[in-house]
Amino acid sequence: MFIRSKKGFTLIELLVVVLIIGILAAVALPQYRKSVRKARLSQLDVIMNAADKSINSYLLSNGTPTDTVLLSGEGSVGDIDVSKDCSGDTCFTRAGGFNIACEAGGICGMTLDTAHTSESTTDDNWLDGARITLLRDANGNWYLESIE
Repeated sequence: MFIRSKKGFTLIELLVVVLIIGILAAVALPQYRKSVRKARLSQLDVIMNAADKSINSYLLSNGTPTDTVLLSGEGSVGDIDVSKDCSGDTCFTRAGGFNIACEAGGICGMTLDTAHTSESTTDDNWLDGARITLLRDANGNWYLESIE
């Protein structure tokens, strides 16, 4: 009698494995994107806290500015760490390029350009490359000025 040894997988077994992997990927990918967006938004919170600290520090030390004052970037008068990736008056993080300034009269704010990040990725523009402007009133409350 001739004994035939079975080697390899059948087509049905391979299709079942591909189907299972496809279902797992369909469930996992949206969760991954949600986690990435949540992490980047938490980084935005860190930037806003740094901006708030920088603005408070400047206003306590110098009072209300009589001219526009940059509190981030190269040559700034704020306490944002310029060893970060900064070019001109804009610093770059994974959340986006941001700058912090106070205008005459004490209106201070932060602009975040989400299209320009330190991770130069073209296929992962979180928030679709929006330019977000947040302003801080005289009482220290932040409000959304615009999203472009």
